Amino acid sequence: MLNYFRRRKETKEIERRIKFKRGKSQVESYINKLAANEKKLFNLGKRSHKLGDKAQFVHIAKAILWTQEQRNRWERYLVQMETMEARRDQVQATGAFVGSMKAMTESMMQGASVKDITKAQVEMENALARAESVEETMNVVMEASADSAFSSDELTDEKINELQRIIAGDASVEEEDVFDSKISDGLKSIEEELKRD
Repeated sequence: MLNYFRRRKETKEIERRIKFKRGKSQVESYINKLAANEKKLFNLGKRSHKLGDKAQFVHIAKAILWTQEQRNRWERYLVQMETMEARRDQVQATGAFVGSMKAMTESMMQGASVKDITKAQVEMENALARAESVEETMNVVMEASADSAFSSDELTDEKINELQRIIAGDASVEEEDVFDSKISDGLKSIEEELKRD
């Protein structure tokens, strides 16, 4: 019967680890999608800037800033998840240590009085309960930090203007590259014409 409960507990732990890894994988996938979406929006912003469509540019700039904010928050959340994973291993090691100490105490207390044994048993059970409650406390902390991570800041005009300067600079560099390429192609065609003559 004891083996059944031990296997059941181990199975539940494996299920929890699988669920955690799935959740972590989904968060990583979402972060990657946000990064790809940010690049796409940046290119759309360059196009709207080149077209001189200020209203569309502001709309895209707000979407870029929102996407950046979301990606940063989800990356922080991923770091918290990884920290919790490391802490879980520490808690389990602590639980194993307390359990082995309990077994050693029981062995040492065989010749002791009933009062001493009872006192030691209560102290060890309290220590075990504290070790198990650490994981529950960490879950509460994670939920609270997740709630605070999703409070939204306003997208200020200053942020939009800064993004416009970045996009405008990137777009002008591209235009210069295209212009330089056209000049280079023109010079090559002139050289070829001169060689023919």
